[in-house]
Amino acid sequence: VIGAARKAALFREFWFLVPALRGAQAWL
Repeated sequence: VIGAARKAALFREFWFLVPALRGAQAWL
């Protein structure tokens, strides 16, 4: 259960980071 919660948190954090990184690349 803990592993699933951690995986869900990482997945959500990853999907928040990807557009942010793409936005940063667009500014560079």
